Amino acid sequence: NYISRYATMHPWEDFAETFANYLDMMDTVETSEHFGFVNGNCPTFMDKLHAYERLGVAINELNRGVGVLDLVPEVFTPSVIEKLRTIDKAVMTIQTRGLWTTPQAPCSISNDGSCATPSSVQVP
Repeated sequence: NYISRYATMHPWEDFAETFANYLDMMDTVETSEHFGFVNGNCPTFMDKLHAYERLGVAINELNRGVGVLDLVPEVFTPSVIEKLRTIDKAVMTIQTRGLWTTPQAPCSISNDGSCATPSSVQVP
C-alpha cells in the first residue's frame, strides 16, 4: 500500500514520497516525449503512467547492463496508482484554476542589475 520501502517504515512520509514520485514520473515522461522516446500523445494520467512503466523497464535494463541502480525501482500497486491519480487530479485542478503557473526560464542578472534573458546579457 506504500510507494516505497521508506514509506512502509515511516507511513507519515507516504504522501511526500508519493508526490516526489509523481513529479519524477511526469518529468521523465515529458523529457522522453521531448526527445522522441515516447509518443508525444500522453493526454491522461494513465497514459503517462503506462509510458513511465514502459520507460522504466527499458531504462532499468540499460542501467543493469552497466552496473547502475534502477531508475524506476517502484512497482505500482492499485492503491499506489490511486494515490498518484489523486495527486494528479489535485495538480490538474490547481493548474486549471490558474493557481499554479509554469515557472519562467531562469534569467541572468544584467550589468545594470535587472533580470535579463541569457540571450540579452551583454558581457563587457
